[in-house]
Amino acid sequence: MKILKYIAFALGGVAALLIAGGLFIYATFDADKLKSELTQIVKEKKQRTLTIDGEVALSFWPSIGVRLGRTRLSEHASDAEFAALDSARVSLAVLPLLSKQVVIDRLELAGVGATLVRGKDGKLNIDDLLSTDDTPDSQSVRFDVASIRFKDGKLTYRDEQSARSVTLSALDLTTGKIGNVARGRMQLDGKLAVDKPAIAADLALAGDYDIDLDNKRFSLGATDIRLKGKVAALSELDLGLTAGKFGFDAGAALLEAEKLKLAATGKLDADTVEVRLEAPKLLADADKASGETINIIARLAGEQRLVDAKLDASGLQVSAKALQIGKLALSFDAKAGSVTAKGSVDSPFSANLQTMLFEMPGFALDIDARAGANSVKGRVQSPLTANLQAMRIDLAKLGGELTVASLQIPVKSLRLPLDGELHADFGKQTASGQLATKFDESALRSKFNIGKFSPLALGFELDVDRINMDKYFPPDATDAKKAAGQADKRIDLSALKGLNATGVVRIGALQASGVKVSNLKLEIKAADGKLDVAPHSASLYEGTLAGSFSADANGNRIVARETLTNVNINPLLRDLADKDLLEGRGNLTLDIATGGASVAAMKRALGGSARVALRDGAVKGINIGKTLREYKAITGASEGAARKAISTEKTDFTEISASFRIANGVAHNEDLSAKSPLLRLGGSGDIDIAGNSIDYLLKATVVNTATGQQGKELANLRGVTVPVRLSGPLDAPAYQVDFAAIATGLAKARLDEAAKELQQKAQDKVRSQVQDKLKGLFGR
Repeated sequence: MKILKYIAFALGGVAALLIAGGLFIYATFDADKLKSELTQIVKEKKQRTLTIDGEVALSFWPSIGVRLGRTRLSEHASDAEFAALDSARVSLAVLPLLSKQVVIDRLELAGVGATLVRGKDGKLNIDDLLSTDDTPDSQSVRFDVASIRFKDGKLTYRDEQSARSVTLSALDLTTGKIGNVARGRMQLDGKLAVDKPAIAADLALAGDYDIDLDNKRFSLGATDIRLKGKVAALSELDLGLTAGKFGFDAGAALLEAEKLKLAATGKLDADTVEVRLEAPKLLADADKASGETINIIARLAGEQRLVDAKLDASGLQVSAKALQIGKLALSFDAKAGSVTAKGSVDSPFSANLQTMLFEMPGFALDIDARAGANSVKGRVQSPLTANLQAMRIDLAKLGGELTVASLQIPVKSLRLPLDGELHADFGKQTASGQLATKFDESALRSKFNIGKFSPLALGFELDVDRINMDKYFPPDATDAKKAAGQADKRIDLSALKGLNATGVVRIGALQASGVKVSNLKLEIKAADGKLDVAPHSASLYEGTLAGSFSADANGNRIVARETLTNVNINPLLRDLADKDLLEGRGNLTLDIATGGASVAAMKRALGGSARVALRDGAVKGINIGKTLREYKAITGASEGAARKAISTEKTDFTEISASFRIANGVAHNEDLSAKSPLLRLGGSGDIDIAGNSIDYLLKATVVNTATGQQGKELANLRGVTVPVRLSGPLDAPAYQVDFAAIATGLAKARLDEAAKELQQKAQDKVRSQVQDKLKGLFGR
């Protein structure tokens, strides 16, 4: 019992001593002096200014407690603020202090703000605070914190080397026990803001921690991280990351993560994005990291498209500076409307984590895309580099081969070898590249540059040595049923409203819709819903073409101004319209405009002018000289029967010219002039383009009957004007000679000739009588 009494006396004495000491400290505590001394110590040792604006309050039992008001700390050797807090409260247990143990019952911090800066020289603005006294303590102080509450904080990290900043605001942290050896659960909430890439999101982190500072180990289990907000172009982001364990062993410099799972959803414009990631185990030491196969599944879904993708990465090796993946396999399945595409990529992968430069030296994309009866299948390959900081992708040596198949082309399929390069800068929204290919007898080379992705601003150059478009897209049949269908075909130019492009097309030799041209050059500009192909030029049918063409979606209008010089007209008309109407060489000018929602409407609205001037040719389908000679065989007919034009018949001329005024789809002519050694032709009439018909009156006059048998046979028609009416459909016109007018003209000519003879005889008779009278008068 005495022992217990002694122990009680001893404990009582210690308690009395502590109480007495506490009362002495409390009685002699001077807050203002403490502020001054702390400010002086910080100024002398760290060259920083400590300002304590609020009160400093002290409590003693059952724990030593300190309450601190508004406090600010400056930057090193500067008046600029580095950190501040609105209030702080610390409570320490008294007895553990005797054994050099710091046991904090409660630590509360409110309104803490601090800015960590990494300068352009790589130094941190807290390097002076991290420096320690060179004389180590003989025995380290152990600490134990029952709980920590950190609320309404704001921490900012600014890197002047990379011009990036990260801010965590509205920070709220709650922990359980913290000590040299401790276990507990933590909860952190805040708002995360990053400028590059742009991030604005709510952050929440919860997990079970295990601290062992004696053995320099720390782990976080049952971890759940949530991020909600906006990341770059991804809005409505909801990201969750869970892990069975995050562990760090400072002694072995080992970091490990187990059972990582990530699930994220968000909006990319109007589309929904879903991503899932699984990584069974990752290990990292001071030099490198490694891991088992990482699996990623992603989906992009919208009203107009659906893309599913899967990525598997194995053979993972990571260091502080680099990332290596022995095998990266990517596959995707996409659908947009009626278009489907499948593809896969298989390549090693490497990354420089300091410069954020990624490389796939063996990048090869296998693709299989289909749109109805059309398909593209093959492989595209190139070394690939991607700079995530600059948001740039480069395919420096693009190669491979594609097979394009379609039931709509006679050849059914084409093999296209590829040779080129591609560069895209997603930060600046620009891209450029060039591509070359060959198929059949054609070789194509192209260059392009994109000044803006959305809305698209495109510049391009296309060079083709020769190509026969009719081989791949043959002209439609010209039967009446097909023609009627074409007339009703709608013309919609609205696609031009979203197009902004400038380019040049050069083709050495081209055949399209039967027409053959060479040295074709088209300068193209599209903007504000209008397409201009101006100027354009070509060599065709032994002559040249020059002009301009425009199509305007604002009103669905088309304007064309064309000049053909020294063109051989007959093969041009045969190839262009399958018409054998004219022969000769000469010039043609065309200035027309139209508008409408269909081919038929545009024909009805056609207006403008045209002029043709030819030499050394013929009008096909009628031989006017032959027809007039047949007049001898016509007896008692007032007019000849209508005859179909015959392609083997023709009327030769040395020159012919005509101009047309076009209105409401009808071309009207008043000034036809054609000359030949035998005839002169004039005429007037209409060509109804919309109605596909002609109503034209030719007027032929025989002018020379002295040459050849044909002229002698028409001697009696010399000077007589012969009307010939052309009428009917343009595809099969008929002509009709007005024989009554020939007879009338011939009778009139004979009457005129008789009158001239009578007048001459009368004049001769009068002259004879006058001479006789004069002889009698003078006696001679």
